[in-house]
Amino acid sequence: MSNAIKYVWQGQELEISPEIVRRFISTSSNVNEQEIKDFMDLCIYQHLNPFIKEAYLIKYGNERANIVTSKDVFDKRAFRDPKYDGEEVTTNYKRGMNLMDLWVRTRIYHKDLSHPASDVTIYYPEYVGKKKDGTINRMWKSKPMTMLTKVSKAQGKREANPEDLARLYLTEEFDQQSRPTETDIREKDITPKPKQLDKPNDDLASDKQILLIQKQIIASHLLKKAELEKMSKLIEDGLTKSKASEIISWWLGDSKKMIIGERTKRETAEKQAKTKAKEEPKDDKDIEFPFNKDDGLEINDPNAPEIDAKEKPRKAHKVSKAEDFIPIEELGGVVEVAPGVKVAELDTF
Repeated sequence: MSNAIKYVWQGQELEISPEIVRRFISTSSNVNEQEIKDFMDLCIYQHLNPFIKEAYLIKYGNERANIVTSKDVFDKRAFRDPKYDGEEVTTNYKRGMNLMDLWVRTRIYHKDLSHPASDVTIYYPEYVGKKKDGTINRMWKSKPMTMLTKVSKAQGKREANPEDLARLYLTEEFDQQSRPTETDIREKDITPKPKQLDKPNDDLASDKQILLIQKQIIASHLLKKAELEKMSKLIEDGLTKSKASEIISWWLGDSKKMIIGERTKRETAEKQAKTKAKEEPKDDKDIEFPFNKDDGLEINDPNAPEIDAKEKPRKAHKVSKAEDFIPIEELGGVVEVAPGVKVAELDTF
């Protein structure tokens, strides 16, 4: 098989190879060389860009692979045709009708023609999508008119413009047994990525587990930033059931096994820290002293200067006043201030 091939799409150069098709575009790596070659040839011939999902290669099991085109390709190529003059879609659909009688008719008009360039009628029984067990698949059961209209319009546009739409088909036009809908196909990311190691065979976490982790763990203020980032990445990459159970047990604990959860531990630590903060004494600067500096004045004297919080307050005492003293002349001019010690009368005291 040939190697990578380059071709031009809307003025840009694209490169496609068998390895890219097998790993990133096909729904199965079981596609054979001829199927890959046919897909690459069609992309080059019809200027399709598989990297923006204009074309898909669908294969299941040993069935023949089908090349499917996006509905957008049909619409864009019809609108860019200078001859295109609109379309007319009619149907016999009525609420409650037997869908096996449903049909949709599409007429495509060109400016240079007095009659429709194409006139196609599609019947529901011919294209209704079914599962392998014969039951109608989800999309055709819930949106029969939408699905049948897509087929009718695609066939009408292809007949009106065979040059631009030759060999291009929607997934709804193929045998629907075991075929995905276009919605299912669009969910497949075909952007080339580095090859990843296979994960252990384990089912993905249930919606209930994911919801519990998001509400009880990720939303908690007790979760650390690094833990939050790691947990969010695990969910994004596809969290398994076993890993989800491990995370939930780690956070909430397990009463049967007498294991205390991380949430309980952190809540307890948070409460202890708050209690300790309340019990710790305040700094000196926050203490309000109930007295003032006693520089010769009485305690709580409104005229007293405020004491410096850092200065140790002195014991308050009462200051003697003039009327508290006995005139020295009344004491005979000599005052004994201590046993054997006398002070003579002074001019001033």
